[in-house]
Amino acid sequence: MGIISIKKVKEAIFYWFKYDKAVWFKSYQGRENFLFLPKPSQNTIMYKLNRHQVIALLTATVAGAIFSSSLLAAETKPAATGHHLAQSDAADSNVRRPFVNPYYEQRQGFWKPEIYRGDSESARRDARESRSSRSKEAERASKHGSKHSASHRDRDTYKATHSSGADSKRSSSSGSSSSYSSGSGSVSDYINRYPVRLEKSVPSTVALNAPYNYDYRVTAREKVERVVVEEQIPPGTVYVSSDPEAEVSGDKVKWTLYNLEEGQNVPLRLTVKPTRAGDLSSCATIQAYQQACTTTTVGEPKLIIEKDTPEEQVLVGSNVPWNIKVTNTGNFSAHDVVVTDTIPRGLSHDSGQSSITSQVGTLAPGESRNITLQTTATETGRHCNLASVSASNANSADAKDCVEVAQVGLKIEKDGTEKQFVGKKASYDIVATNTGDLPLEDVVVTDTVPPQNRLLSAPGASIEGNTATWTVDLPAGQSKRFKVNVRGLEGGTYCNRVSARDVNYNLSGNSEACTEWTGHPALLIEVIDTVDPLLIGDKTTYEIQITNQGTARDTNVGLNVNVPAELKIVSASGSTNGTISGNAISFAPYPVLQAKEVINFRVVTEAVTTGDSRFRVKMNSDLLKTPVPEEESTQVY
Repeated sequence: MGIISIKKVKEAIFYWFKYDKAVWFKSYQGRENFLFLPKPSQNTIMYKLNRHQVIALLTATVAGAIFSSSLLAAETKPAATGHHLAQSDAADSNVRRPFVNPYYEQRQGFWKPEIYRGDSESARRDARESRSSRSKEAERASKHGSKHSASHRDRDTYKATHSSGADSKRSSSSGSSSSYSSGSGSVSDYINRYPVRLEKSVPSTVALNAPYNYDYRVTAREKVERVVVEEQIPPGTVYVSSDPEAEVSGDKVKWTLYNLEEGQNVPLRLTVKPTRAGDLSSCATIQAYQQACTTTTVGEPKLIIEKDTPEEQVLVGSNVPWNIKVTNTGNFSAHDVVVTDTIPRGLSHDSGQSSITSQVGTLAPGESRNITLQTTATETGRHCNLASVSASNANSADAKDCVEVAQVGLKIEKDGTEKQFVGKKASYDIVATNTGDLPLEDVVVTDTVPPQNRLLSAPGASIEGNTATWTVDLPAGQSKRFKVNVRGLEGGTYCNRVSARDVNYNLSGNSEACTEWTGHPALLIEVIDTVDPLLIGDKTTYEIQITNQGTARDTNVGLNVNVPAELKIVSASGSTNGTISGNAISFAPYPVLQAKEVINFRVVTEAVTTGDSRFRVKMNSDLLKTPVPEEESTQVY
């Protein structure tokens, strides 16, 4: 139990009147009980007394309290007047914090007065609310285990940063606490609202017109679908920015966070700029939204039907089996399931009926039933069998499969180059097709080339002279292609014949393709000079040769020569006469130039000036639509 000196009481009363605040008297070591003086009210006698009268009154009161241990007992309850020893209640109401009294910050003494910004009634109310909150949390912790109990106890943990020697301000409510500091420190606050926690901090002192930050941290204590944090922009400041970008409406700033996992931390920041000096206060709120979700499965049966036959191709009179499979792929039973099979024309059933019905009954989810149906092929062709399934509480479905009933056939086709020049290559394409429904084996395809042509190649064939032979298998309905390349030896129209034969079914076929072979002239002109380079006065001879490299004649083959200015014409001769006109020569047309025939021309010139000369000629004929140019370069020095 501590002892309160009269001197300290006087100092406290002076502070009480000077600052018009409530005053605590407590042990300097913080272990003893302390005395609470509420803020004076105008309608009380205490307010009407002057300072000296109050000092006298309180001095007498304290003197009596010194000798009364029960007055200072830790369990003493507050008096009706509002003066009480409130250490226990203050602890319960979570109002004790290390406030500093600037009036006594340099004074040393056993008792030290501090400020309590409230009254006795609020202290009692806070104590009751705190005890009620802890009681509910204890019950919740007992149900949810030590993990939740620990997180609930964290609600009453206070974390704040202070600077020494500064005026302090404190307010408290259930589940939250705050501290305000001046100087170089910061102000922080937090809110514990299960299942989230919001921490907030801000500098305790900032400069006018200098932006500063409010920093927040949202911690998810459980998985939360949505969290809304709202902050008030303090009066006397203007909004600058927020990170992440928040929704700003008037003086309200709101962040909305989605899908936070347990233990996840999300930092937030609000930047404002003060526009006037003074205290700036703001309050942040947080709201967490969780979901209580349930799922009800609505069952639905779903029927599928499959149908196939192992015999894709059969002969007339053969047995054709059909396999039918019905499955319930849904998640609810299908009732009164019926399968109906419709027999197509070309097939028959032993019952003579064209529609066969099978009662399946109930199919559980995932259950299947198999049905086998036997039919007989009665007609050739492709016949498709349709099966359908229905139920009293499910969908209908159908499936079909088809069978080819025996039919055989062989077809051979050939086409190729219709017109070609003698000596050139002509190609022929052969296609052998199985037009039936059964495979053909060892089909022999033979191509015979006429003697006026020469067989050049037949890929994949056995060649003997002008005959190519292939032996192949032809699956039902499929074709195979063959190719033959020949060269024409004589002009005229000649036909290339091919045949196909299948000994198993005694099938055969023939085809042919004819080609008209014609010759074609092909003229080549060449020019050379016998002497190069030349000095002025030197002579050179240009030799011109025209060759028909083709397989047919050409007519009226002419030649025109243009001699450059660096040269002058001395003479011109050749297979036809030439006419000289200035530096140009025109040779008379050569009437008929047979295949492989060559004609020659000579032009003698003399160098008259230096330069890079070009001797140019042009060849023309009845075949050539445009003259063919050629030139020779000669240097004159």
